[in-house]
Amino acid sequence: MQARTFRYACGLSVLMTHVVAIGCIAVATRFTDFRDQIGSILIVAPVTLIYASSFLKYVVANTAPAPAGAFERLDVLAALTMYLVVAIFCLSLLYIVARFAFFSSYQVNEFKMWLGASETAFGALIGVVFDRLFGVQSAAIKSGGEISDGLTVQHTSGRSVEPLGSVGIERANDKR
Repeated sequence: MQARTFRYACGLSVLMTHVVAIGCIAVATRFTDFRDQIGSILIVAPVTLIYASSFLKYVVANTAPAPAGAFERLDVLAALTMYLVVAIFCLSLLYIVARFAFFSSYQVNEFKMWLGASETAFGALIGVVFDRLFGVQSAAIKSGGEISDGLTVQHTSGRSVEPLGSVGIERANDKR
């Protein structure tokens, strides 16, 4: 599977799910207090901004088409596993929001509890996926490096760049 296509699929899935969830919360008529409605949106908004900014940085940095024959490929099982995590997160978020907004199944406090639990639990898992897709990879591509083992970037000049979260630490090969 092409990594670029997979990045867009994951990024757009999470971004659009959050936009739809915020929209559903904004138009929901079940809130008796406007502050509860705003509070519910504010539970979703931080996670939305974190992942949307990572994805949009990638999109802006890669506006030119990829050079012919320079396609990075992902292992199909790894891509399937990562997208399964993304899909379960997106579906659970939409389920929780739709169940509250349209099916009157939760009270406001229960809704906020389930919403917060979903965003917290899956936020960490999606963070791992997004770090791999938009952190290490984009740094390697920008620096002219090649991915050697998925964790260490081998720069074309021979320097080794090891990721620390989404920030790389360069280390010369001369054992300083």
